[in-house]
Amino acid sequence: MIYNKLSQKWKLGLGIGLISFGGAFSLTAGLMAIPGMGLESLKFINSVEKQIDVILPKDKYVLDGKSMAYDIVVENSLKASFAADALSTLDFKSDDKDGTLKSQYEAFADQWWDKYWKEKTDKKEDTDLNAIGKNMIEFDKAVADKFHSYGYVHTGWGWLFSKGSLSDTFSSDFQAFAGAQQSIWDQADYEATLSWQPTGLSKFKVTGANGGNIVNNKVWLLNQQIDGLKLLVSLGNLDLGGILGKSASPRLDLNLGVLKNKDLTEKDIAAKITVADLYHPDFTTAIGTQRAAIVMMFMSIVILPASVGLGVLAIIEFKKGA
Repeated sequence: MIYNKLSQKWKLGLGIGLISFGGAFSLTAGLMAIPGMGLESLKFINSVEKQIDVILPKDKYVLDGKSMAYDIVVENSLKASFAADALSTLDFKSDDKDGTLKSQYEAFADQWWDKYWKEKTDKKEDTDLNAIGKNMIEFDKAVADKFHSYGYVHTGWGWLFSKGSLSDTFSSDFQAFAGAQQSIWDQADYEATLSWQPTGLSKFKVTGANGGNIVNNKVWLLNQQIDGLKLLVSLGNLDLGGILGKSASPRLDLNLGVLKNKDLTEKDIAAKITVADLYHPDFTTAIGTQRAAIVMMFMSIVILPASVGLGVLAIIEFKKGA
């Protein structure tokens, strides 16, 4: 046996080295698989959540359940925002030529709204827009999971053991899709690919999108919310006396202001954001790392038992000669 030609010192060192190498190789493969696309998504989501807290601070913009405009704003702005959010991630020209996916996205958005907000808004409960914004983040995760890829919202290990993960990881089409998602354009150029009716008293809806550029997409959506806030604040500052005349005093008692705080003005509203305010995910690098990790994990099936076995034999030979 080759070990017989080695000194005792070399036998021990080789045994420990082989076992350590096998363990380190397998551990490295496992650690490389942990982040995946999900970690990049998490960093991006966290940056969006921070902006929501800036744009919609908790308890600052609370929808007044007693407002005469409550139902209109709930239906045309809040509820419609979920469908618009989902549809803005759809490639209308390539992925949905017959409108099937559009219908599925809208149905999913309606189901989400009914699950989390219908009962509250039907009862005309005061509604904090910060809570709506945070819930929309969870909605985004659910849309990505259902319509795009499990890997977008789960870390590497979770993705690795999900259905279709291997085919996605090594798919050139999926790599191209991830690249399109992480690509960042000039904001004006991106918005030129969208077709939408702005949020307000009329229904917020999206009728065209390119399905990519998630950073640009979220900048656009958050800035739409800022424009919506300006409208809500302006409703609370309307001079109904000047509009309707003093003779219309019974109508002046109606609460047109949609927000609980009637003293808010446009100066209280946060400035619009840019792509620089959000994290820029690198999905393609994450996929590349995931691929390498998977290859190494398959290699470790051979390397780990072989290196441990040879290492143990070397240590046994060392003990025999001790």
